[in-house]
Amino acid sequence: MCLRRVPDYIRAEEDWRKSIDEEDDTDVSAEVYEELEDLGSVHGHGWSGLREVVIAHGVSLVHEIIRDKLVATETRAELAKTPAKYGLQKVSEDLLLAYVRSLPLKRPLGVDSRLFNGCLSSLTTMQPANANNETFIRLLDALFSSGRLQLSWLATRDMVNLLSGMIRALASQSGDINHILQFLQGRISQVAEAELTQEHAARQGPEGKLDIWLKLEKSLTNTMVSIVTVLTAIVLIERNAHDRNDGSRRRTAAESLLTRLTVIVLTKLDELRSSAKNSTHQQRTVCFTLLASSLILSIKCVKNSKTTTLLRQEEILQGMIVVHGSNGLNHTQSMVERAASFLVDLSQCCGQSLHSDSQSYLESLVRLIMQDGQHDSDMTESFLKQWALKSSLLSAKTSATQRSRHFSNDVEAAMSQRGPLGAQSAATASRHADATVAEQGLRWEEGLCEWIVASPIRTRKAEWVTITAHRGRSGSVPDQGNDLDDSGYLSDTKETPKLQ
Repeated sequence: MCLRRVPDYIRAEEDWRKSIDEEDDTDVSAEVYEELEDLGSVHGHGWSGLREVVIAHGVSLVHEIIRDKLVATETRAELAKTPAKYGLQKVSEDLLLAYVRSLPLKRPLGVDSRLFNGCLSSLTTMQPANANNETFIRLLDALFSSGRLQLSWLATRDMVNLLSGMIRALASQSGDINHILQFLQGRISQVAEAELTQEHAARQGPEGKLDIWLKLEKSLTNTMVSIVTVLTAIVLIERNAHDRNDGSRRRTAAESLLTRLTVIVLTKLDELRSSAKNSTHQQRTVCFTLLASSLILSIKCVKNSKTTTLLRQEEILQGMIVVHGSNGLNHTQSMVERAASFLVDLSQCCGQSLHSDSQSYLESLVRLIMQDGQHDSDMTESFLKQWALKSSLLSAKTSATQRSRHFSNDVEAAMSQRGPLGAQSAATASRHADATVAEQGLRWEEGLCEWIVASPIRTRKAEWVTITAHRGRSGSVPDQGNDLDDSGYLSDTKETPKLQ
Protein backbone atom coordinates (compact mmCIF):
# COMPACT_ATOMS: atom_id res chain seq x y z
CA MET A 1 0.00 0.00 0.00
CA CYS A 2 1.35 3.47 -0.91
CA LEU A 3 1.71 5.55 2.24
CA ARG A 4 0.26 8.55 0.46
CA ARG A 5 -3.03 6.65 0.08
CA VAL A 6 -3.29 5.62 3.76
CA PRO A 7 -5.50 8.58 4.79
CA ASP A 8 -7.78 7.92 1.79
CA TYR A 9 -8.02 4.26 2.73
CA ILE A 10 -8.89 5.15 6.34
CA ARG A 11 -11.59 7.56 5.19
CA ALA A 12 -13.07 4.99 2.83
CA GLU A 13 -13.06 2.32 5.54
CA GLU A 14 -14.81 4.69 7.96
CA ASP A 15 -17.47 5.55 5.38
CA TRP A 16 -18.05 1.85 4.63
CA ARG A 17 -18.49 0.99 8.31
CA LYS A 18 -20.84 3.94 8.83
CA SER A 19 -22.96 2.73 5.92
CA ILE A 20 -23.42 -0.59 7.71
CA ASP A 21 -23.83 0.79 11.23
CA GLU A 22 -24.27 4.53 11.79
CA GLU A 23 -23.39 4.15 15.48
CA ASP A 24 -20.08 2.43 14.76
CA ASP A 25 -17.43 4.51 16.55
CA THR A 26 -14.45 2.25 15.91
CA ASP A 27 -11.13 4.07 15.67
CA VAL A 28 -10.31 2.90 12.15
CA SER A 29 -7.13 4.96 11.89
CA ALA A 30 -5.71 3.31 15.03
CA GLU A 31 -6.45 -0.14 13.59
CA VAL A 32 -4.88 0.64 10.22
CA TYR A 33 -1.70 2.14 11.63
CA GLU A 34 -1.38 -0.70 14.15
CA GLU A 35 -1.58 -3.21 11.29
CA LEU A 36 0.97 -1.29 9.24
CA GLU A 37 3.34 -1.01 12.21
CA ASP A 38 3.12 -4.79 12.79
CA LEU A 39 3.43 -5.59 9.09
CA GLY A 40 5.57 -8.66 8.31
CA SER A 41 5.88 -12.14 9.74
CA VAL A 42 8.88 -11.25 11.92
CA HIS A 43 8.46 -8.90 14.88
CA GLY A 44 10.05 -5.51 14.30
CA HIS A 45 9.96 -5.66 10.50
CA GLY A 46 7.00 -3.34 10.23
CA TRP A 47 6.92 0.46 10.13
CA SER A 48 7.46 1.23 13.81
CA GLY A 49 5.93 4.52 14.95
CA LEU A 50 4.32 5.04 11.56
CA ARG A 51 1.27 6.80 12.95
CA GLU A 52 3.35 9.36 14.83
CA VAL A 53 5.43 9.95 11.71
CA VAL A 54 2.35 10.52 9.57
CA ILE A 55 0.80 12.84 12.17
CA ALA A 56 4.03 14.83 12.50
CA HIS A 57 4.32 15.12 8.72
CA GLY A 58 0.71 16.26 8.44
CA VAL A 59 1.11 18.78 11.23
CA SER A 60 4.25 20.13 9.57
CA LEU A 61 2.36 20.64 6.32
CA VAL A 62 -0.53 22.36 8.10
CA HIS A 63 1.94 24.55 10.01
CA GLU A 64 3.49 25.70 6.73
CA ILE A 65 0.06 26.39 5.26
CA ILE A 66 -0.88 28.55 8.25
CA ARG A 67 2.50 30.27 8.51
CA ASP A 68 2.72 31.13 4.82
CA LYS A 69 -0.97 32.18 4.64
CA LEU A 70 -1.69 29.80 1.76
CA VAL A 71 -5.40 29.72 2.59
CA ALA A 72 -7.96 32.21 3.87
CA THR A 73 -7.91 33.42 7.49
CA GLU A 74 -11.06 31.47 8.41
CA THR A 75 -9.59 28.28 6.94
CA ARG A 76 -6.35 28.77 8.86
CA ALA A 77 -8.36 29.11 12.07
CA GLU A 78 -10.21 25.86 11.39
CA LEU A 79 -6.97 24.04 10.61
CA ALA A 80 -5.49 25.24 13.90
CA LYS A 81 -8.49 23.97 15.88
CA THR A 82 -8.70 20.54 14.24
CA PRO A 83 -6.03 18.62 16.25
CA ALA A 84 -7.76 19.47 19.54
CA LYS A 85 -10.82 17.52 18.40
CA TYR A 86 -8.66 14.38 18.38
CA GLY A 87 -7.01 14.96 21.74
CA LEU A 88 -3.84 16.56 20.36
CA GLN A 89 -3.97 19.64 22.60
CA LYS A 90 -0.28 20.53 22.37
CA VAL A 91 -0.32 20.23 18.57
CA SER A 92 -3.38 22.45 18.42
CA GLU A 93 -1.69 24.99 20.70
CA ASP A 94 1.36 25.13 18.40
CA LEU A 95 -0.85 25.62 15.36
CA LEU A 96 -2.88 28.31 17.14
CA LEU A 97 0.35 30.17 17.86
CA ALA A 98 1.34 29.92 14.20
CA TYR A 99 -2.13 31.14 13.26
CA VAL A 100 -1.99 34.16 15.57
CA ARG A 101 1.49 35.04 14.33
CA SER A 102 0.08 35.07 10.80
CA LEU A 103 -2.41 37.77 11.80
CA PRO A 104 -1.68 41.50 11.35
CA LEU A 105 -0.97 42.43 15.00
CA LYS A 106 -1.04 46.21 15.22
CA ARG A 107 0.33 48.62 17.80
CA PRO A 108 -2.05 50.19 20.35
CA LEU A 109 -3.21 53.76 19.82
CA GLY A 110 -3.90 54.30 23.51
CA VAL A 111 -4.99 52.62 26.74
CA ASP A 112 -8.48 52.02 25.31
CA SER A 113 -7.24 50.18 22.21
CA ARG A 114 -8.95 46.79 22.02
CA LEU A 115 -6.75 43.71 22.03
CA PHE A 116 -9.03 40.78 22.75
CA ASN A 117 -11.94 42.17 20.75
CA GLY A 118 -9.56 43.67 18.23
CA CYS A 119 -6.53 42.12 16.60
CA LEU A 120 -6.82 38.95 18.72
CA SER A 121 -10.58 38.57 18.36
CA SER A 122 -10.26 35.51 16.12
CA LEU A 123 -8.14 33.83 18.82
CA THR A 124 -10.43 34.73 21.72
CA THR A 125 -13.37 33.14 19.90
CA MET A 126 -11.47 29.84 20.16
CA GLN A 127 -9.68 30.38 23.48
CA PRO A 128 -11.40 32.49 26.19
CA ALA A 129 -9.27 35.38 27.43
CA ASN A 130 -9.10 34.66 31.15
CA ALA A 131 -6.35 33.96 33.66
CA ASN A 132 -7.47 30.37 34.26
CA ASN A 133 -7.09 29.41 30.59
CA GLU A 134 -3.55 28.02 30.51
CA THR A 135 -3.53 27.63 26.73
CA PHE A 136 -4.48 31.27 26.15
CA ILE A 137 -1.93 32.59 28.68
CA ARG A 138 0.84 30.48 27.13
CA LEU A 139 -0.05 31.75 23.65
CA LEU A 140 -0.07 35.33 24.91
CA ASP A 141 3.27 34.73 26.63
CA ALA A 142 4.80 33.48 23.38
CA LEU A 143 3.47 36.50 21.46
CA PHE A 144 4.98 38.99 23.91
CA SER A 145 8.24 37.06 24.25
CA SER A 146 8.74 36.92 20.48
CA GLY A 147 7.92 40.60 20.02
CA ARG A 148 4.84 39.95 17.89
CA LEU A 149 2.84 41.83 20.54
CA GLN A 150 4.38 45.12 21.63
CA LEU A 151 4.93 45.65 25.36
CA SER A 152 2.76 48.76 25.19
CA TRP A 153 -0.27 46.45 24.89
CA LEU A 154 0.27 45.62 28.58
CA ALA A 155 -0.93 49.14 29.45
CA THR A 156 -4.31 48.74 27.72
CA ARG A 157 -7.46 48.07 29.71
CA ASP A 158 -7.97 44.63 28.16
CA MET A 159 -4.60 43.47 29.47
CA VAL A 160 -5.03 45.24 32.82
CA ASN A 161 -8.24 43.28 33.43
CA LEU A 162 -6.47 40.04 32.54
CA LEU A 163 -3.52 40.93 34.79
CA SER A 164 -5.97 41.57 37.63
CA GLY A 165 -7.33 38.06 37.19
CA MET A 166 -3.79 36.68 37.31
CA ILE A 167 -3.10 38.51 40.57
CA ARG A 168 -6.30 37.12 42.11
CA ALA A 169 -5.34 33.59 41.07
CA LEU A 170 -1.82 34.09 42.42
CA ALA A 171 -3.12 35.45 45.71
CA SER A 172 -5.52 32.55 46.24
CA GLN A 173 -2.95 30.01 44.95
CA SER A 174 -5.79 27.80 43.77
CA GLY A 175 -4.93 25.27 41.09
CA ASP A 176 -1.93 25.35 38.78
CA ILE A 177 -0.47 28.86 38.59
CA ASN A 178 2.81 28.10 36.83
CA HIS A 179 1.56 29.65 33.58
CA ILE A 180 0.69 32.84 35.49
CA LEU A 181 4.08 32.99 37.19
CA GLN A 182 5.83 32.49 33.86
CA PHE A 183 3.78 35.22 32.19
CA LEU A 184 4.24 37.79 34.98
CA GLN A 185 7.96 37.10 35.27
CA GLY A 186 8.39 37.38 31.51
CA ARG A 187 6.54 40.67 31.17
CA ILE A 188 7.91 42.46 34.23
CA SER A 189 11.46 41.40 33.37
CA GLN A 190 10.96 42.59 29.77
CA VAL A 191 9.84 46.03 30.95
CA ALA A 192 12.63 46.22 33.55
CA GLU A 193 15.32 45.25 31.04
CA ALA A 194 13.89 47.77 28.57
CA GLU A 195 14.33 50.45 31.25
CA LEU A 196 17.93 49.44 31.87
CA THR A 197 18.87 49.32 28.19
CA GLN A 198 16.86 52.46 27.36
CA GLU A 199 14.61 50.59 24.95
CA HIS A 200 11.65 52.82 25.69
CA ALA A 201 8.28 51.13 25.56
CA ALA A 202 7.03 54.41 24.09
CA ARG A 203 8.89 53.60 20.89
CA GLN A 204 6.54 50.68 20.48
CA GLY A 205 3.58 53.02 20.10
CA PRO A 206 2.09 54.37 16.85
CA GLU A 207 4.60 55.72 14.37
CA GLY A 208 5.00 59.49 14.36
CA LYS A 209 2.81 60.14 17.42
CA LEU A 210 5.14 61.08 20.26
CA ASP A 211 2.37 62.19 22.63
CA ILE A 212 0.69 58.78 22.39
CA TRP A 213 4.06 57.07 22.89
CA LEU A 214 4.63 59.00 26.11
CA LYS A 215 1.15 58.26 27.46
CA LEU A 216 1.53 54.56 26.73
CA GLU A 217 4.95 54.47 28.38
CA LYS A 218 3.61 56.23 31.47
CA SER A 219 0.65 53.87 31.67
CA LEU A 220 2.86 50.82 31.17
CA THR A 221 5.18 51.95 33.96
CA ASN A 222 2.24 52.61 36.30
CA THR A 223 0.78 49.18 35.56
CA MET A 224 4.01 47.29 36.22
CA VAL A 225 4.75 49.29 39.39
CA SER A 226 1.23 48.58 40.63
CA ILE A 227 1.66 44.86 40.07
CA VAL A 228 4.95 44.81 41.99
CA THR A 229 3.30 46.78 44.81
CA VAL A 230 0.39 44.34 44.94
CA LEU A 231 2.70 41.31 44.91
CA THR A 232 4.69 42.80 47.79
CA ALA A 233 1.47 43.40 49.72
CA ILE A 234 0.44 39.79 49.17
CA VAL A 235 3.76 38.57 50.58
CA LEU A 236 3.57 40.81 53.66
CA ILE A 237 -0.02 39.83 54.43
CA GLU A 238 0.75 36.14 54.00
CA ARG A 239 3.76 36.50 56.30
CA ASN A 240 1.59 38.06 59.00
CA ALA A 241 -0.91 35.23 58.69
CA HIS A 242 1.83 32.61 59.09
CA ASP A 243 3.39 34.48 62.01
CA ARG A 244 0.09 34.26 63.89
CA ASN A 245 -0.28 30.56 63.19
CA ASP A 246 3.00 28.80 63.97
CA GLY A 247 5.81 31.16 63.08
CA SER A 248 7.07 28.86 60.32
CA ARG A 249 6.56 29.44 56.66
CA ARG A 250 7.69 28.47 53.22
CA ARG A 251 8.56 30.88 50.45
CA THR A 252 5.30 31.64 48.63
CA ALA A 253 4.83 31.88 44.88
CA ALA A 254 4.60 35.69 44.99
CA GLU A 255 7.75 35.98 47.11
CA SER A 256 9.71 33.63 44.85
CA LEU A 257 8.57 35.60 41.82
CA LEU A 258 9.76 38.91 43.29
CA THR A 259 13.09 37.34 44.25
CA ARG A 260 13.67 36.01 40.73
CA LEU A 261 12.81 39.38 39.21
CA THR A 262 15.22 41.16 41.56
CA VAL A 263 18.00 38.73 40.64
CA ILE A 264 17.30 39.43 36.96
CA VAL A 265 17.57 43.20 37.52
CA LEU A 266 20.78 42.95 39.57
CA THR A 267 22.35 40.60 37.02
CA LYS A 268 21.48 42.96 34.19
CA LEU A 269 22.94 45.87 36.15
CA ASP A 270 26.22 43.97 36.55
CA GLU A 271 26.31 43.31 32.81
CA LEU A 272 25.71 46.97 32.01
CA ARG A 273 28.40 48.10 34.46
CA SER A 274 30.93 45.71 32.96
CA SER A 275 30.08 46.75 29.41
CA ALA A 276 30.09 50.49 30.20
CA LYS A 277 26.57 50.86 28.81
CA ASN A 278 25.04 52.13 32.01
CA SER A 279 23.20 55.45 31.78
CA THR A 280 21.17 57.68 34.06
CA HIS A 281 18.92 59.31 31.48
CA GLN A 282 15.89 57.23 32.38
CA GLN A 283 13.93 56.99 35.61
CA ARG A 284 13.82 53.18 35.67
CA THR A 285 10.79 53.24 37.92
CA VAL A 286 9.93 49.55 37.61
CA CYS A 287 13.50 48.48 38.44
CA PHE A 288 13.63 50.81 41.44
CA THR A 289 10.29 49.53 42.74
CA LEU A 290 11.43 45.91 42.43
CA LEU A 291 14.57 46.63 44.43
CA ALA A 292 12.68 48.63 47.07
CA SER A 293 10.25 45.73 47.36
CA SER A 294 13.08 43.25 47.93
CA LEU A 295 14.65 45.54 50.52
CA ILE A 296 11.50 45.78 52.64
CA LEU A 297 10.95 42.02 52.32
CA SER A 298 14.53 41.36 53.47
CA ILE A 299 13.99 43.22 56.73
CA LYS A 300 13.45 41.23 59.90
CA CYS A 301 13.25 37.69 58.56
CA VAL A 302 11.07 35.47 60.69
CA LYS A 303 13.17 33.81 63.39
CA ASN A 304 11.64 30.38 62.90
CA SER A 305 11.47 30.68 59.13
CA LYS A 306 12.52 27.66 57.11
CA THR A 307 13.69 29.93 54.31
CA THR A 308 16.77 32.10 54.05
CA THR A 309 17.26 35.50 52.47
CA LEU A 310 18.79 35.00 49.03
CA LEU A 311 19.78 38.65 48.57
CA ARG A 312 21.86 40.76 50.94
CA GLN A 313 20.54 44.17 51.91
CA GLU A 314 23.75 45.89 50.86
CA GLU A 315 23.58 44.25 47.43
CA ILE A 316 20.00 45.45 46.96
CA LEU A 317 20.86 48.95 48.17
CA GLN A 318 23.82 49.20 45.79
CA GLY A 319 21.46 48.26 42.97
CA MET A 320 19.01 50.97 44.03
CA ILE A 321 21.82 53.54 43.96
CA VAL A 322 22.79 52.57 40.41
CA VAL A 323 19.19 52.47 39.21
CA HIS A 324 18.38 55.84 40.77
CA GLY A 325 21.46 57.48 39.28
CA SER A 326 22.93 60.82 40.18
CA ASN A 327 22.68 62.99 37.09
CA GLY A 328 19.50 61.85 35.40
CA LEU A 329 15.86 62.82 35.60
CA ASN A 330 15.69 62.02 39.31
CA HIS A 331 17.58 65.09 40.56
CA THR A 332 14.30 66.58 41.85
CA GLN A 333 13.67 63.58 44.12
CA SER A 334 16.25 61.84 46.26
CA MET A 335 16.57 58.08 46.40
CA VAL A 336 15.22 57.90 49.93
CA GLU A 337 12.21 59.99 48.88
CA ARG A 338 11.45 57.58 46.05
CA ALA A 339 11.72 54.67 48.48
CA ALA A 340 9.44 56.48 50.94
CA SER A 341 6.81 57.00 48.24
CA PHE A 342 6.86 53.26 47.56
CA LEU A 343 6.48 52.42 51.26
CA VAL A 344 3.49 54.76 51.63
CA ASP A 345 1.90 53.25 48.52
CA LEU A 346 2.57 49.76 49.86
CA SER A 347 1.03 50.52 53.26
CA GLN A 348 -2.09 51.93 51.60
CA CYS A 349 -2.34 48.85 49.42
CA CYS A 350 -2.04 46.52 52.44
CA GLY A 351 -4.43 48.56 54.55
CA GLN A 352 -7.02 48.76 51.81
CA SER A 353 -7.00 45.04 51.15
CA LEU A 354 -7.33 44.26 54.87
CA HIS A 355 -10.18 46.73 55.50
CA SER A 356 -7.71 48.43 57.81
CA ASP A 357 -6.31 51.96 57.76
CA SER A 358 -3.05 52.43 55.91
CA GLN A 359 -1.49 54.34 58.81
CA SER A 360 -1.50 51.22 60.99
CA TYR A 361 0.33 49.27 58.33
CA LEU A 362 2.80 52.08 57.68
CA GLU A 363 3.60 52.28 61.38
CA SER A 364 4.25 48.54 61.53
CA LEU A 365 6.57 48.73 58.50
CA VAL A 366 8.47 51.71 59.90
CA ARG A 367 8.89 49.89 63.21
CA LEU A 368 10.25 46.85 61.37
CA ILE A 369 12.79 49.02 59.58
CA MET A 370 13.93 50.77 62.76
CA GLN A 371 14.09 47.56 64.80
CA ASP A 372 16.02 45.59 62.19
CA GLY A 373 19.52 45.07 63.55
CA GLN A 374 20.98 42.83 60.84
CA HIS A 375 22.79 45.37 58.66
CA ASP A 376 25.57 44.60 56.22
CA SER A 377 27.17 48.04 56.58
CA ASP A 378 26.84 51.48 58.14
CA MET A 379 25.57 52.76 54.79
CA THR A 380 22.68 50.29 54.90
CA GLU A 381 21.81 51.21 58.49
CA SER A 382 21.90 54.92 57.66
CA PHE A 383 19.67 54.51 54.61
CA LEU A 384 17.11 52.39 56.48
CA LYS A 385 16.79 55.01 59.22
CA GLN A 386 16.36 57.78 56.65
CA TRP A 387 13.82 55.61 54.84
CA ALA A 388 11.78 55.16 58.02
CA LEU A 389 11.88 58.89 58.79
CA LYS A 390 11.00 60.05 55.26
CA SER A 391 8.15 57.55 55.05
CA SER A 392 6.59 58.78 58.29
CA LEU A 393 6.97 62.41 57.17
CA LEU A 394 5.45 61.68 53.75
CA SER A 395 2.53 59.87 55.36
CA ALA A 396 1.91 62.83 57.67
CA LYS A 397 2.00 65.18 54.69
CA THR A 398 -0.31 63.19 52.43
CA SER A 399 -2.86 62.01 55.00
CA ALA A 400 -2.69 65.15 57.18
CA THR A 401 -4.12 63.40 60.24
CA GLN A 402 -3.23 64.05 63.86
CA ARG A 403 -2.22 60.43 64.32
CA SER A 404 0.21 60.48 61.38
CA ARG A 405 1.76 63.74 62.61
CA HIS A 406 2.21 62.32 66.10
CA PHE A 407 3.85 59.22 64.70
CA SER A 408 6.27 61.19 62.51
CA ASN A 409 7.20 63.28 65.56
CA ASP A 410 7.86 60.08 67.53
CA VAL A 411 10.11 58.80 64.73
CA GLU A 412 12.02 62.09 64.60
CA ALA A 413 12.48 62.05 68.36
CA ALA A 414 13.73 58.47 68.33
CA MET A 415 16.18 59.32 65.54
CA SER A 416 17.54 62.44 67.26
CA GLN A 417 17.90 60.71 70.62
CA ARG A 418 19.28 57.53 69.02
CA GLY A 419 16.79 55.57 71.07
CA PRO A 420 14.12 52.99 70.28
CA LEU A 421 10.78 54.02 68.85
CA GLY A 422 8.01 54.06 71.43
CA ALA A 423 5.81 50.99 71.61
CA GLN A 424 2.62 50.97 69.61
CA SER A 425 -0.44 51.55 71.74
CA ALA A 426 -2.34 48.44 72.78
CA ALA A 427 -5.59 49.77 71.33
CA THR A 428 -4.02 50.47 67.94
CA ALA A 429 -2.24 47.13 67.85
CA SER A 430 -5.46 45.34 68.81
CA ARG A 431 -7.46 47.09 66.10
CA HIS A 432 -4.81 46.23 63.51
CA ALA A 433 -4.62 42.58 64.60
CA ASP A 434 -8.41 42.23 64.69
CA ALA A 435 -8.72 43.68 61.20
CA THR A 436 -6.08 41.30 59.90
CA VAL A 437 -7.63 38.24 61.54
CA ALA A 438 -11.13 39.17 60.43
CA GLU A 439 -10.13 39.37 56.78
CA GLN A 440 -8.65 35.99 55.95
CA GLY A 441 -10.57 36.18 52.66
CA LEU A 442 -8.93 39.38 51.47
CA ARG A 443 -10.88 41.58 49.11
CA TRP A 444 -8.51 41.22 46.19
CA GLU A 445 -11.31 42.17 43.80
CA GLU A 446 -12.19 45.50 45.39
CA GLY A 447 -8.84 46.32 46.91
CA LEU A 448 -5.67 45.08 45.31
CA CYS A 449 -6.91 44.68 41.77
CA GLU A 450 -8.17 48.22 41.44
CA TRP A 451 -4.64 49.27 42.30
CA ILE A 452 -3.50 47.79 39.03
CA VAL A 453 -6.10 49.79 37.13
CA ALA A 454 -5.56 53.00 39.06
CA SER A 455 -1.77 52.85 39.46
CA PRO A 456 -0.12 53.59 42.83
CA ILE A 457 -2.17 56.31 44.49
CA ARG A 458 -1.25 58.43 47.46
CA THR A 459 -4.40 60.02 48.88
CA ARG A 460 -3.96 63.70 49.67
CA LYS A 461 -6.99 64.29 51.87
CA ALA A 462 -5.92 67.74 53.02
CA GLU A 463 -5.44 69.02 49.48
CA TRP A 464 -8.67 67.42 48.35
CA VAL A 465 -10.63 68.99 51.21
CA THR A 466 -9.18 72.40 50.35
CA ILE A 467 -10.05 72.04 46.67
CA THR A 468 -13.56 70.86 47.50
CA ALA A 469 -14.09 73.79 49.85
CA HIS A 470 -13.01 76.27 47.18
CA ARG A 471 -15.31 74.66 44.64
CA GLY A 472 -18.18 74.74 47.13
CA ARG A 473 -17.74 78.47 47.74
CA SER A 474 -17.53 79.19 44.02
CA GLY A 475 -20.60 77.08 43.28
CA SER A 476 -18.84 75.15 40.54
CA VAL A 477 -19.61 71.51 39.84
CA PRO A 478 -16.61 69.16 39.98
CA ASP A 479 -15.57 67.87 36.60
CA GLN A 480 -15.63 64.08 36.73
CA GLY A 481 -13.35 63.93 33.72
CA ASN A 482 -10.57 65.48 35.77
CA ASP A 483 -10.25 62.24 37.73
CA LEU A 484 -8.23 60.84 34.84
CA ASP A 485 -4.79 62.06 33.95
CA ASP A 486 -3.51 62.36 30.40
CA SER A 487 -2.57 58.69 30.31
CA GLY A 488 -6.15 57.58 30.85
CA TYR A 489 -5.46 56.35 34.38
CA LEU A 490 -6.45 57.85 37.69
CA SER A 491 -4.45 60.87 38.71
CA ASP A 492 -2.02 60.53 41.60
CA THR A 493 -3.99 63.18 43.47
CA LYS A 494 -7.28 61.30 43.45
CA GLU A 495 -8.59 58.69 45.81
CA THR A 496 -9.09 55.13 44.63
CA PRO A 497 -12.73 54.72 43.56
CA LYS A 498 -15.00 51.96 44.74
CA LEU A 499 -15.82 49.39 42.12
CA GLN A 500 -19.48 49.14 41.22
